[in-house]
Amino acid sequence: MSKKTYADRLRATTHNLKLAKESAKDKDDNAPASKLWKGLQDKSQRPVLHVDGDAQRLKLEVNKYWRTSRAVFLLHRNGKIDTAGTRFLSPPHLMRSTTLHEATRRRLAGSPCWALSLLEAAFLQTILRIAAMHSVALLFAVPLTLAVLAQCASQEPLDDSRIFNERQGKVVDKKLSSYIQSQLRAGNIVGMSMAIILPNGEVQFESWGNRTEDGDPIMSDTVFNLGSCSKAFLSASLGILMQDFADGKNKTALPHAVDEFNWNTKMHHLLPDEWAVDDQWTTEKADLKDLLSHRSGLPGHDGSYAPDDSPHDVVTRMRYLRTAYELRQFYEYNNQMYITGSYVVSKYSGSSYRDFVEERILTPLGMHSSSLYTDRAFATGRFTQSWSPVSRRRIPFFMPEHTAELIAGAAGVMSTVEDMALWVKVLLNKGVDGRNSTIIPRTTFDLATSAISVAIDTGDGLFSIAGYGLGWGRLSYRGHEVVRHSGGAPGVATIVDLYPRDSVAIVLLANTLTTTLTRNIANAVADRVLGLPEYGHYVAGAPPVAQQQISFSKRESRDEDPWPPDHSYYICGLRGPLSPGPSSRECQVVIDDFRTPSSSYARWPRFWASHLRLSPVPGSRDYEYAVQLTNLYPDGYGADRTPFEEPSAEFVAKFMMDSNGDVVGLGFFGVAQGTSWRSKRGGSMRDTADVWFDKIHTV
Repeated sequence: MSKKTYADRLRATTHNLKLAKESAKDKDDNAPASKLWKGLQDKSQRPVLHVDGDAQRLKLEVNKYWRTSRAVFLLHRNGKIDTAGTRFLSPPHLMRSTTLHEATRRRLAGSPCWALSLLEAAFLQTILRIAAMHSVALLFAVPLTLAVLAQCASQEPLDDSRIFNERQGKVVDKKLSSYIQSQLRAGNIVGMSMAIILPNGEVQFESWGNRTEDGDPIMSDTVFNLGSCSKAFLSASLGILMQDFADGKNKTALPHAVDEFNWNTKMHHLLPDEWAVDDQWTTEKADLKDLLSHRSGLPGHDGSYAPDDSPHDVVTRMRYLRTAYELRQFYEYNNQMYITGSYVVSKYSGSSYRDFVEERILTPLGMHSSSLYTDRAFATGRFTQSWSPVSRRRIPFFMPEHTAELIAGAAGVMSTVEDMALWVKVLLNKGVDGRNSTIIPRTTFDLATSAISVAIDTGDGLFSIAGYGLGWGRLSYRGHEVVRHSGGAPGVATIVDLYPRDSVAIVLLANTLTTTLTRNIANAVADRVLGLPEYGHYVAGAPPVAQQQISFSKRESRDEDPWPPDHSYYICGLRGPLSPGPSSRECQVVIDDFRTPSSSYARWPRFWASHLRLSPVPGSRDYEYAVQLTNLYPDGYGADRTPFEEPSAEFVAKFMMDSNGDVVGLGFFGVAQGTSWRSKRGGSMRDTADVWFDKIHTV
């Protein structure tokens, strides 16, 4: 049977089963579909085990009402089951079924047991007992009904009654609410809002805490930034744009080298004048799928771009940044690739990326409180303020309007849990809205939610290995398949979890960056909705690190000093705290900003930080320093005008000296998530650094 024919049969049978189930619910006993469904529920119609005389060949037969298909698998004496000519995989729900004995589940692990969702646990145990009686492997010839195949192809939970339903009341009961509040306290989370989408389409909203310093409460219509949960809107937008070209709706001229605009289009064909990286192979072969699945080989140089940069600036300057890996070698998270994607949409759609998302996604879905324009979000009067979990201080929103176009593709969407419920319902329906209109093309949806890159290559008792698609991660949580993404930025912590086979979704939006504890909350809610036993797997909430105490001098406000022309990508002006006297006003400004000993400092006017601190590593013999990107607030912020600091990232720096002991350069290490090919190849400090600075002058 061809794959297409088989897939068509499964889809048709799945449709018939749904009709059968609905007919049975309506008590239309005369409907053929109703009879079929009731037959499935009748124990007398369930499969029967037949054992041949030699007890080495077992046959599973079903009632004559069903057409059958055949598959074969081997059950060895040790309980391990191997496939033999079958294309089917075991459903996760079988492995988590509470109706099976633990030993039975272990023996069935890894088997093609998709047929067993209609079988009694006693029947499974009978098979295992027979297998244990013989010293040779047992060959099973299993004729299976198409109805069974269709049901198991969708991998629905073995016991649907365990999934939460509206008759049970609120998902967040008193006990769960108490746990959630304990996590909010542990993480110094000021406010959080949540949406829970149940299998019947019901949406339950919950909120905790405040959105303003004045104590205005968080509500379900409070507007939050989504952080990296915005990335799914970028992949959807690119897919919509590709479909526009395919349908002839978009007549924008493409470069001559582009025969067809799709996910496999090479970047150097699509952006011939802009795209280049420091690796020639990546420059020539990378496509949009590579960029959005984080396998470009370029580490996240988030300290490289400035608030006033444009997406065009980021794309054209990428050639000055060092790659860490070969193309498609490793997963390496990179926001700049999503900035590049937004630039592609703006260039070829005829409108800005932000307008494209609003016109093609937000407006059609009725997400009227959502926007990619910061000014519009503030104009609602419902936009939450932002807080630090470290200092517990209010901090500025990280994306003022003049920076919003730059970061829009990576973290630019602002929304409410009410609007996000509309978004995730479309995602649970594979890109189609409630009016049966396609919002996200199916090919894009399937690709975006697939595992293109391996993000986490080992699993544990709770989580499987994790893949990453196009703005979505994919893995299994306690036997349930989940498509998810999280977001984190100063004053932002977000989670969107989709359980597609359970028709469940969870959206969590918080105004304080504490990713571990918000993940605990999302998992606890999932356990309750999915009917899973309470599990002591939640990570203990370690208190946030103590705020660094910095002594600031009282000084008058001043205008910013000009910087040298930014011809390269990185520029770093280091200052020592014990200089005999400031040789420039800028130097004095930096020294005034910091008042701690044994460190060097630099103004670092970049998107995610205002300053850079280098502190000597004790005992280091190769001029090694701990580097911290940080934001300084010497005049405080909000109602509290006392100074404070908000660190954002850490890595390592090393100074390179010449034979005379003079500094000739500075390298940053640890920017890449793993060991880069430069480090493995070896060489000088200049050769192996993730980021390199040449010394150009002394102040």
